[in-house]
Amino acid sequence: MIREDVAGPLDLGARFRQEARAAAGFGHPNVVRVYDFGVDHNVRPFLVMELLEGQTLRLRIAGGTPMPAAETLHVLRGICAAIDAAHRVGLVHRDLKPENIFLQVHAAGVVPKVLDFGLAKAFATGQALEARTTSATSAGLIVGTLDYMAPEQVAGDLVNPAWDIWALGVIAYEMVAGTHPFRRRVTFANDDTVGLATTSERPGRHMSAKQCAFFQSALAPDRALRPRDAREFLDGCEKALA
Repeated sequence: MIREDVAGPLDLGARFRQEARAAAGFGHPNVVRVYDFGVDHNVRPFLVMELLEGQTLRLRIAGGTPMPAAETLHVLRGICAAIDAAHRVGLVHRDLKPENIFLQVHAAGVVPKVLDFGLAKAFATGQALEARTTSATSAGLIVGTLDYMAPEQVAGDLVNPAWDIWALGVIAYEMVAGTHPFRRRVTFANDDTVGLATTSERPGRHMSAKQCAFFQSALAPDRALRPRDAREFLDGCEKALA
């Protein structure tokens, strides 16, 4: 069941069904499977999903101890494969974070699964991307989790796959360093963002020079300096953590 405080302001007659249909229609070994969706007689939205056993990535890193490089890369390979496949069919997750990554315990080992594609928003490719509006999102509503939002997402720019790549960078940093890379302070006035302060937690303090250089690129304020897609991001991680 989807919490009322989340579903309440949304258009259950259109937006929920549209995005649930997109989630149900997208299948990948590293994405939790959505089998069905609907709204019950009490107007409560629901999803019928694959049952997983294991723990979230958030629980795995909760102690603040950096994950071994081999384990980190195994998890990132699964996440990047899922995000790359989603972007290829025009879906942006928009809310990637350790809570939305599940480490499924399987007979053959751990299988990373991306959860919550219900927040995914279809994007247009090529020239159409620049002209797309955010009309499918309620006015004044920022969708996502601030600690994992790219600067341009916080600023309210048009939906872009680069948002997910930024979130991958933050997640990977937490796995490698055992801490979040930034502290942020966002202030609002009349529903508008009027200030954003970001301070670094000394990227590279517990890292090699290669790792430091990679994360400086992956978490650069300028989107042009970051990896272009999930495959390029993973390639950079493989080289940095080798």
